[in-house]
Amino acid sequence: MRRFWILSLMLALTAAAGAWWVFQSPDTPPFHPPNAAKNDGDSRPSNIQQVEAPGDAIRIAVIAPRSGLPAGIKSALPDVARFFTDRVNAEGGLLGRPVDLRILDNANTALGARAAAEKAADLKAVAVIGGQRSSNALTMADTLQAAGIPMIAVGASHPDITRAGDYIFRINYSDTFQGAALARFAREHLKAASAALMVNIGNTYSPFLADVFAKQFQQLGGSVQVRHEYLSDSDGFDRAAASLYAAGPDVVFLPGYQEDSARIMAAARRAGVKSIFIGADGWDASISRAVGAAAQGACFSAHWHPDADMGGGLSDAAAALAERKKAPIGDVEMLAVDAVHLLFDAIRRSGRADPAAIRDALAQTEAFVGACGPYRFDRNGDPEKSLAILRFEGEKQVFHTTLRPETIRFGVVFAKTGDAAPVDRVGFEAARFTADEINLKGGVLARRIELIEYDNEATALGSRRAAEAAVQDDVRAVVGAARSSHSSAMAPILESAGISMVSPASTNPSVTLNRPHVFRACYTDRLQGEALARFALSALKAKTAAVMINADNRYSVDLARFFIQRFRRDGRIVAEADYLQSDNDFRPHLLEIQRAAPDVVCVPGYPRDAAFIIRQARSMGIGSVFLGGDGWDDLMYEYAGDAIVGSYFAGHWHVDLPDPRSRAFAARYAAGHALYRSGLVALSYDTVHLLADAVRRAGSAAPEAIRNALADTHEFNGVTGPITFDDNGDPEKPVVMIRFGPDAAVFDRIIHTGRAASGDGK
Repeated sequence: MRRFWILSLMLALTAAAGAWWVFQSPDTPPFHPPNAAKNDGDSRPSNIQQVEAPGDAIRIAVIAPRSGLPAGIKSALPDVARFFTDRVNAEGGLLGRPVDLRILDNANTALGARAAAEKAADLKAVAVIGGQRSSNALTMADTLQAAGIPMIAVGASHPDITRAGDYIFRINYSDTFQGAALARFAREHLKAASAALMVNIGNTYSPFLADVFAKQFQQLGGSVQVRHEYLSDSDGFDRAAASLYAAGPDVVFLPGYQEDSARIMAAARRAGVKSIFIGADGWDASISRAVGAAAQGACFSAHWHPDADMGGGLSDAAAALAERKKAPIGDVEMLAVDAVHLLFDAIRRSGRADPAAIRDALAQTEAFVGACGPYRFDRNGDPEKSLAILRFEGEKQVFHTTLRPETIRFGVVFAKTGDAAPVDRVGFEAARFTADEINLKGGVLARRIELIEYDNEATALGSRRAAEAAVQDDVRAVVGAARSSHSSAMAPILESAGISMVSPASTNPSVTLNRPHVFRACYTDRLQGEALARFALSALKAKTAAVMINADNRYSVDLARFFIQRFRRDGRIVAEADYLQSDNDFRPHLLEIQRAAPDVVCVPGYPRDAAFIIRQARSMGIGSVFLGGDGWDDLMYEYAGDAIVGSYFAGHWHVDLPDPRSRAFAARYAAGHALYRSGLVALSYDTVHLLADAVRRAGSAAPEAIRNALADTHEFNGVTGPITFDDNGDPEKPVVMIRFGPDAAVFDRIIHTGRAASGDGK
């Protein structure tokens, strides 16, 4: 028993000393979390208070571990923040006011981090710096976002941190960029054709990085031969080393921490493995000190290195910190230098110590150049910054190369103003959601999708101007527009420039006709007109039909024509009535229809006029079933109320489609968007994925390569159905019939079209 207690004490002291050394080492990279559930504790933070500052002071909080388990840890962040706060106060403060810096202890637990964030809110801090550990930063982010206090995370790399909301930023790159950049490094710099993965499944850091690396490595043409999963307390790695030797990969990716990565390297070299080892920012010099020659030539990512060509600034600040420390400066300290100065800069630019103003200034950062390079934040609050690759030579870490973020630009054209804006806004929202979803997995070909949005002002002229701007901005492809008149105005411009466009919802067949660079993700008006007629004849058993046509609208005219042509094969058209867009009283036309008493009335228009027509018809006692095309949507409830109940319309998608993939998408999207039921949402989602898939299959973002890959699209599995393009760039897709219920539009059935069609039609 005595030996047991001695051994336990030795293990505890070893853990404490190791943790202290990790956080003191100048080479220590930002610390990444094991699973948050394992790190949560019941210890509360012991908040370190300073002397009460003047009432007009600008209060900033720094949240970092100062106590807790493992015992003895000490973060560099508070000391760096205190050093530069004292300097700025000595120079007169910010905005002529002193800075009151509060150091709050998170007890090195997620629970403690949340409590510290709550304390920062109680103290009325205008901003918070902290979150070195991702599990802690996640709880801080949720709390501070809810409180409306901007936060700059330092070192925490989990992508979900900044997705907590628009008040949350990070100074370091995320694991998404890191994983994709390392895949690009392996393929382009090391010329690796094959890879093996060693994944620590005891934390979230390692599996996420491994998944991103593998996906992007394969997109870039490499193959992943082995994926071995392990836990940090594994007895040995001899079997894994033997499998690595048998596979003989060019590179072995070890997205782990120092100790387990060193043990794997040693075992692999003993087994005769000659592969190049690649690691992420969980590595540091302790690996080469531990295993010596086994680490020789291994490469890993870092946030900063004195020899890296990262375009860094703040040289005076870095020199002052180095002079004070009398020792080399590491990643965490340089990131802390940038975080503190970026926050000071944002407060100066905002002109006031107001959290919302500081948030806006951070989001608008353009010209700030920190020690780790220039900063510009994307929509999620992540910096678009470079990554340094270091290589072990002996016990030294030498600079190898710098990898800069690369993007693939897609233009997105819908209406932000004008009469189409209420509907089109969901197109922008869905495109952003899709790009974020793709980028979270590393993007395409290890490059992030960048969306450039254009307002077509709901006019043909505005659409033409938007297309011209997209060409000028050198986009690789274009998403949009929704209305056919808008897409028809864009198409000649983009066709002439050799830039592909994919319209999510323009159904007029002429949009794509004789235009090799123009495609659509939706069916055409010929297909939906015929499907509506077949539905009326077969499902509703209609023998007679009337049609009300908006004579000012090409969509209405052509969709009506296709409906009439097909319905007349097996039924009778008993009335055709034309109206004008400016009409508000439809009774004269409805009287004619009332006398004809048709089984169904087809109104191929847009929500406002179609809803007014139905409301007036019901008030006159007309009991026919009303039918519409994909121009109808839930907005009709606002115009006509329960008068539209029992009417049907053709759609491209519905949240209740009997397809697991579609329903999973609907659930993900609805979690963050109030407007999620529109077909334009799912069509825009499919369109962005179509373009990303074309880039992936082409292996290039060159416009002509994208066009050729789009033309070769076969059975693309979209949430709105499979897509295979015909020679006109039109897909053959099913039509979804939707019925207006008492409270919402409900899924009725799917009508399979059986063939692609072309001709004239929205």
